[in-house]
Amino acid sequence: MSIATEVYTPGTNLTAQDLIAAARDMRERLRDQQEAAEELGGYTQEIHEEMLSKGLYHLLTPKAFGGLEMSVGTFAEVVMEIAQGDPGSGWCYSLGHGHALSTAAWWPADVQEEIYTTPRGYFRASQSMPPSGTAKKVDGGYIINARSPYQSGSPYSTHATVHVMLEGGDEKNPTFVHAIVPEAQYSRVDDWGGDAILGMRSSGSNSVLVENQFVPEKYVVSGDWLQLPEISTSPGAELHQNSLYLGVPQTFLMTELAAVMVGTAYAAIDEYKEIITSRTTILPPRMLRSQDPQHQRDIGTAIMMADSAKTIVLAVNQRAAAWSEEAFRGGQPFTRAMDIKNFGELIQAADLASEAVELLYRSAGASAAKKGQRMQRYMRDAQMYRTHNVAQYAQIAQRIGAVNVGEAKSIY
Repeated sequence: MSIATEVYTPGTNLTAQDLIAAARDMRERLRDQQEAAEELGGYTQEIHEEMLSKGLYHLLTPKAFGGLEMSVGTFAEVVMEIAQGDPGSGWCYSLGHGHALSTAAWWPADVQEEIYTTPRGYFRASQSMPPSGTAKKVDGGYIINARSPYQSGSPYSTHATVHVMLEGGDEKNPTFVHAIVPEAQYSRVDDWGGDAILGMRSSGSNSVLVENQFVPEKYVVSGDWLQLPEISTSPGAELHQNSLYLGVPQTFLMTELAAVMVGTAYAAIDEYKEIITSRTTILPPRMLRSQDPQHQRDIGTAIMMADSAKTIVLAVNQRAAAWSEEAFRGGQPFTRAMDIKNFGELIQAADLASEAVELLYRSAGASAAKKGQRMQRYMRDAQMYRTHNVAQYAQIAQRIGAVNVGEAKSIY
């Protein structure tokens, strides 16, 4: 079918470096709004408007709908820059805008034409993977009932994608689907921000509530693509003729999170520099902490960790882009083994970045642990990442090992 092109566009001349520089330019404003964003549960309206005006909400959007179709590597660098200003805001942006890619990959053309051309001028969808409700088949579509937690990026979203179970199926082997729900048909639960959660308070990871809402059949797709043994094409890759939309699941999911953690590590490094160049050592001989070999060693170690983590994220996505292009052009399919390899390396990157934050927090001194201190905030944010299912390093490592010795087909 034809694709609408008369939609909002941030400007077709924007380059990858323009977008990365725009995100970097926001760093101090993001830091200034950290406390307010934590109370709100997501970044401020001013930050939202700046991101929109600078094209950051169109980075992964298909060109057919006014988007820029930039690489996942560019997206990762933008996320890192935002997270260096405020980790929670980086998570909110990453998980909010990131679903522009997965939606373009797996939903049909007529749905894309409707959802990418919203009155807001952009498409943004929160999404949560744990099954959270039900879909009842009715004439022309489904009745959706769900209370879906951890819908990161929910503030300023135009849609919510919920993972629900089809009613009436095999109870022992249920069928799950993903349903896109427009913002007018769900409510955002006030269960995030402030003291409601330990860390990533500005990530906008609210629950969303969908009550007896009709969703057309075309808005609901199977979750089978998450388990495909190999991928050579997808609805979006064919529609947009771009391997960016091949929809390789685990590589992209972990990129979203690892990029945030890299930015968090750099945020902690920036704050640690402020601390050690303005405070003296406790024990004699008294000197600026920046002159003390132990503090120099700690920040040097953290910098090496953060730089290595960043290199891994960008290298993995450069390789993933090449693998995707080869698969889409008829060469080697993008296999589950490739996806798992990327996933493992990205988990390693996120773990390195988290360790860097933890090292600097321990080294910064007790005053950095006080309420309102940035280093305390970064530590809380890193620990919140550590609670995520994909951050269970030893568990994932065991499963990757099982796959590699032929004792399992998937890490899930």
